[in-house]
Amino acid sequence: MQLKDLLKLPPERHYYGDLVRALFLLVGIIMLITLPLFKEIIPFPFYISIFSIILINVFAGLTNPNQLIVILLDNLISLSGLVVFEFFAIKSILNNSSNLFYLVNQLLAVVLFFALYYSIKSLRGFLIKEGR
Repeated sequence: MQLKDLLKLPPERHYYGDLVRALFLLVGIIMLITLPLFKEIIPFPFYISIFSIILINVFAGLTNPNQLIVILLDNLISLSGLVVFEFFAIKSILNNSSNLFYLVNQLLAVVLFFALYYSIKSLRGFLIKEGR
């Protein structure tokens, strides 16, 4: 082994999909546990929430560093969820609704805020790796 080989730094790791996956699973678990508590408060049919839970779970499982479309969809899901849950958190405060409903929506928005950040970092890493 030569000196130049010893001095080589490991390549930077720009894939955060494992963290995004964990955050998506956390969101799905929180939604699954709290859905029965809030099914009367949620302003749309509960089966839309069930579909959303399944969708988040599916994309948690599909997340990988090799498919740009999945990384893009992770970004879209994180952004959409962040907007939706923050909207309902603010709306519940303005309407003097349940404090627990506010807290759960705010927690979900914060978790998705981090999922969006790390999914964007993964996208950036993918584009850097591919030289785009």
